[in-house]
Amino acid sequence: MMLKKLTLALFLSVFLFSCSKKSNPAPEKPTGPIIPADARWQQADNLTMVNTISAFSFTIDNKGYFLNEENEAGKTVNLWVYDLATGQWTKKAPFPGASKMGFNGFVVNGKVYVGTGSGSAVANTPSVGNKAMFEYDPATDKWTQKADFPGGERANTVAFSINGVGYMGLGVDILLTKKYSDMWKYDAAGDTWTKIADYPGDGQYLNKGFAAGNKGYVGMGISIADKTTVKKDIWQYDPANNSWTKKLDFIGVARVFGVNFNINGTYYMGLGSGRNELLKDVWKYNETNDTWLQVTNYPDEMAYGIIGFAIGDAAYVGGGASYNPTAPGNLTHFWRFKP
Repeated sequence: MMLKKLTLALFLSVFLFSCSKKSNPAPEKPTGPIIPADARWQQADNLTMVNTISAFSFTIDNKGYFLNEENEAGKTVNLWVYDLATGQWTKKAPFPGASKMGFNGFVVNGKVYVGTGSGSAVANTPSVGNKAMFEYDPATDKWTQKADFPGGERANTVAFSINGVGYMGLGVDILLTKKYSDMWKYDAAGDTWTKIADYPGDGQYLNKGFAAGNKGYVGMGISIADKTTVKKDIWQYDPANNSWTKKLDFIGVARVFGVNFNINGTYYMGLGSGRNELLKDVWKYNETNDTWLQVTNYPDEMAYGIIGFAIGDAAYVGGGASYNPTAPGNLTHFWRFKP
């Protein structure tokens, strides 16, 4: 069984799981305009691709990208780019790795590095963990295989970048049995990995990771001990002295999945799945004061695999697969949030 699929089965109720992991049907047609209570949300151009489930979203040069998730071996993981100037989505070169879900990545110097995850490149074969890493260059629309992630095969890692250096680690094996606390940094110029200080937090996989200023932040995630408890602790990583410092726990509902984005240097995180609920709240983090503040609620239906990235002074959020058992399918609404 696919790794993230297994994680959902353990974490969410069977009801929610059965609605979220069907094969990808055609997108749902919007039934009418949604008027958000918060005027900072405005509808952007609807999504038109068949699969609107995002496994990984990112921004390069004022364009938003997402790699879609697939739940079957041999399926193609497509890369889509959103051009704000035209309001159009364009399909780019597909991801060449074997992973179909659970992969992650970071942006360094105008290129994105994506890898780990679970899946198989061959149809009708079992899913396996992966350690391969690939570089995507938007200037040439080409993927190039790079040095493998040295921590070994795993999925649902955490990843972020600070000042031109990529960071990746944690995660879980395909059987959900191994505890990983290791973290690694990646030098793109030399295509080399170096181990850094282990993560001291409790959560091991599906953690949130982001950069603010010259520091990295990692937190939450699921404990490998019982595979259901979501943590709320947040830790700051300082590359200057290779050390971790405990910060204020996240004060909202502990969660996995969801979206995160950075608008003009401010980190936002929200939506996702709590232990027994789906969430629409969005929070921002002030790294100077070490405080969290809820700023808004997502105006549309909560979904699994929602796309989320920032371009300029706004975030763009939408898509995903509906949890609604009476109307399953991929969602097409796409929203702009301007604080």
